[in-house]
Amino acid sequence: MEKILRHLKQTHPALYELACKSLLLDTMTLQITAESSTSDRLLAFSKLVTQAYGLLAWFETEEVSLLFWNWDNVPAQQKSLGLQGTLKQILMENSRPTHPDEDTQMPTPSSDEPSSDQPSATETQGPQSTAAEPESKDVPVKHVKTPRKQRPANRIISAHDPHARVGMKTRFKVIKGYKTQNLCTTSGVILHAKVIPATEPDGEAMYDMVHQIQSFFGIAPKGILGDTLYGYGKQRVELASIGIAVTAPVASPQNPKGLFTNTRFTYNREKDVYVCPNHKESVWKRGNPKQQGSQHHFSKDDCNGCPFRSQCTTSSSGRSVFHSNYYELYEEAKAFNATDKGKELLKQRYLVERKNNEMKNDCGLGTPRTRGQKSLSIKATLVAIVINLKSSVRRLLAPKPGFLRRVTTA
Repeated sequence: MEKILRHLKQTHPALYELACKSLLLDTMTLQITAESSTSDRLLAFSKLVTQAYGLLAWFETEEVSLLFWNWDNVPAQQKSLGLQGTLKQILMENSRPTHPDEDTQMPTPSSDEPSSDQPSATETQGPQSTAAEPESKDVPVKHVKTPRKQRPANRIISAHDPHARVGMKTRFKVIKGYKTQNLCTTSGVILHAKVIPATEPDGEAMYDMVHQIQSFFGIAPKGILGDTLYGYGKQRVELASIGIAVTAPVASPQNPKGLFTNTRFTYNREKDVYVCPNHKESVWKRGNPKQQGSQHHFSKDDCNGCPFRSQCTTSSSGRSVFHSNYYELYEEAKAFNATDKGKELLKQRYLVERKNNEMKNDCGLGTPRTRGQKSLSIKATLVAIVINLKSSVRRLLAPKPGFLRRVTTA
């Protein structure tokens, strides 16, 4: 809300003055103290959310809409739309209307204070005003915080940096903000470094990075080497469309309950069915567009009478097996990885990991002092330039000079 109003003040004073006159924004400056009761906190949050939705609705009114869409400063107009979109997304991800049956009767403002969901009758009530603590009459709370477990995993974590996300590096290691993807040659030259939100899958940016380099230099690499996260079907198909093969391990399906994995089942291509360890065939399937495949289900009667049931499934309806749309592609990749050439190529993945280590630990990308995707992208590019310069010096000079590997502070 502050960023939207500050932007209007700097770029469209007329709209800002109109906002100050027609909107009630007292909760933006309301100070909640350590002694404030839970009721006061809930009421303040509800009023703040209500006024935030009021600010967004204000842009849709006839007078404001006319001024806004006749704004001759198009970049400023677009930025305002982006800020409004960010505010709306934050509200949707972190707040929800109260249910009619919820017990949310909270203290109400005094009789001379304007209602939180109606515009102020005075012209002086604006974003710079201060508000008193709520008093002690009952008023319904209209919005409450969404419980943490019900908030989207990919939600905005900072209004100042709306692209930042919280992701998981491993089961126990959290990444807050961004992570860096790099594309390098087997000789150690970094061709591209890209900063992506922490929740974005590692292989998602691979096609764009490779395509950009291919277009810039006018030549295509012999192939791409990567770990398991870069070997999914979508990435393999995308790169095959521009004539580039991917060499990467194929992910092995895991059963979270420790039961039989899908590898214990055999796929019959002619019948399009799976055969279980007890030699029973799946009887029906259902498409799973989200996972890009289909779920093959076995008969409930076959599963109930199976001697392997306790090792295979705990479902009362029987076992099912997921079949990927990229099944044939994965089988081809597994066969190639098992060849001598495939094994030799997979061994070269350590070259990428070595560059990752140099960028992260020796050049400071693991603990950057800058924030924001743009600033981190600049730093990642500078790190790549430095590493490539060091590589060039080593190749051109003899004997090879040493370099200070890690960043030091005076």
